[in-house]
Amino acid sequence: MNKDEKEEFIESYAPMRTKEGLPDGPTPTSIPRAKPKSGLLAGVVSEIECPVCGCEDIFEVEQDVEDSRLVGGKGIGVFLGCPACPWASSMLTVAIAGSSVD
Repeated sequence: MNKDEKEEFIESYAPMRTKEGLPDGPTPTSIPRAKPKSGLLAGVVSEIECPVCGCEDIFEVEQDVEDSRLVGGKGIGVFLGCPACPWASSMLTVAIAGSSVD
């Protein structure tokens, strides 16, 4: 992929990383925290590369979120993301009682 193709690719995928992509989704309330895949994710996705650009270093990303569908209205959202392009998986959100998001 040459430089122009890469820039066009990134522009075309940028809307996927915005709130408009998931109108009924949780609202992030913190900056993303990226780390190498851990726990169950490390075993499940150890062989997965980015489905868009082929990068082998997919990260686990975590954010504090607010969502009225969660018990207490707050929780943690976790998703996989590529550091080389705008691709990210869907977010899994869970309510966390007594966490730093309360």
